[in-house]
Amino acid sequence: MSPFRFLMAILLAIAALIGAAGIGFVAYGRDAVWTDLVGPADTGPYDFEQPTRTGKVNDALFCPVGDAACEAAAVDRGLPLYATDAPTLLAAVRETVASMPGADFVEDNPDDLSFRAVVRTPLLRFPDTVSVRVREQAPGLSAVWLYSRSRIGHADLGANERRLRVIQRGLAKRFETVRPEAG
Repeated sequence: MSPFRFLMAILLAIAALIGAAGIGFVAYGRDAVWTDLVGPADTGPYDFEQPTRTGKVNDALFCPVGDAACEAAAVDRGLPLYATDAPTLLAAVRETVASMPGADFVEDNPDDLSFRAVVRTPLLRFPDTVSVRVREQAPGLSAVWLYSRSRIGHADLGANERRLRVIQRGLAKRFETVRPEAG
């Protein structure tokens, strides 16, 4: 057998193995594969009072401008205040998250004006947990805290930050914003 034919045979065998693994991945269920490999999709509650980061580049934290706790945790983006009451703002964020492909709400706490959802990436269905909290800052003026983090891996190619930007842009289209002074 010539070296070229041998190399082609090896490449075809590798391609067949990858194809079989891909078919098995889809047949078994992409969500089930990740659950079996790394455990439950949900990474659990997030404490916005004492925010921490994963230490990896696979999370994103957006908080109201001037939130000292978030700034200490290296906030990715400061958010404005929104000209609406807190329940209306929470409903708008929830609606935006619900419209994301692969979104599944794992905790809804309307009394605390917060929720948590697992949002999966479209192709490989990597699970990311999105935590949201809303607070009224003054009558008719509310703030939102957003944190999205990956369950799997070290990097996410910016998926979590893009997800939070989608939420932010949706809110900016629906509500007037007020940029508070930092500090």
